[in-house]
Amino acid sequence: MRRESRSAKRRPVVSRLISGFSLSLLLAASCAQAASITSITPLGQAHVPYLTQFQGTTIGGLSGLSWSAEQQHFVAISDDRSERQPARFYTFTVQLFNGRLTDASVQWQRFTTLLDRDGKPYAENSLDPEGIALTGSDRVYVSSEGDGIRQIAPFINGYDLQGRWQQSLPMPTTFWPASVFDRLNQGIRNNDAFESLTVTPDRTTLYSSTETALKQDGEESTQTHGSPARILQYALADGRLLHQYRYDIDPVIPPTGTSASGGSIGLADMLALDNQGTLLALERTYVKGAGNRIRLYEVSLAGATDINTLKSIRGNQQIVPTSKRLVADLADDLNVPLDNFEGLALGPRLADGQYLLLLISDDNFSDKQRTLIAGFAVTILP
Repeated sequence: MRRESRSAKRRPVVSRLISGFSLSLLLAASCAQAASITSITPLGQAHVPYLTQFQGTTIGGLSGLSWSAEQQHFVAISDDRSERQPARFYTFTVQLFNGRLTDASVQWQRFTTLLDRDGKPYAENSLDPEGIALTGSDRVYVSSEGDGIRQIAPFINGYDLQGRWQQSLPMPTTFWPASVFDRLNQGIRNNDAFESLTVTPDRTTLYSSTETALKQDGEESTQTHGSPARILQYALADGRLLHQYRYDIDPVIPPTGTSASGGSIGLADMLALDNQGTLLALERTYVKGAGNRIRLYEVSLAGATDINTLKSIRGNQQIVPTSKRLVADLADDLNVPLDNFEGLALGPRLADGQYLLLLISDDNFSDKQRTLIAGFAVTILP
């Protein structure tokens, strides 16, 4: 979404990484008790230079992440709307050097072009890819925000690993953008739809969310109030939309030490931590002249009201939203250098029993922003 020298190479500490397959086994086995993040420690960052060229494409606009335990690599979706090159995602690997993530840690492997129903690369401005989620060895899901101005509906599509279209998940008309000539004030806000995408460890459930409130549900966040987004829950076995839940986004809080007015905040990505509805949410704030604030929240769907049948939730006081707990403010709590972080993925288990968590920033193909890949060691219980 658009919001406004390399380290010396050292011997990689390969022993620090254990088979990523243990991630699925451990989290899927923890079915009797919800997962919880009990610690998070920064491991450093890799910087991808502006307009890096790779196999005839420009690396940039990286907005979503996912981890393949089978193949031991990450994938990142570019939000290029087929304007520079056809819509695509990238595959890369990560090695830690002496337990740290550096510029040399990231190795790009290949890119994959997304193909539409007709087997052709997507036409320019026909989609806005933002989220990505792998389900194993045969399927990758991609979410598109659509375009509220051009009246292009958002979507969540499934593709094979060669990028060929396989299915489209159902999208209620509740989310469709109203025509600019229509008096109905409904649907997604432009550039504020499906940024997030994640699949549960047992690979049976997919979650996505709007970045902020639908027009009929409420207002966007300001410095005085938050915004009610919607979390969507799909069954991957048959593609049904099972549930929707209200998620309350924070008010806009400028970065510490600044007092700028205005700004925006959105639910930029989510990560399923277990099979019981525990998610890690990334809320990203941007205030012009002040910069970003990035917060990670642990979210629980337990006890939240299912709003799947409600076309509007504006003013409905009977709805119980999802609960959330602050895990970390990346700057205030962890002193992490910030940029436009939009994606996150839980990678392999580390030798000390923790997991590698990656965050990625979207440079919007702008020389005023950076593509950063930030690493963290996280402890997840049980």
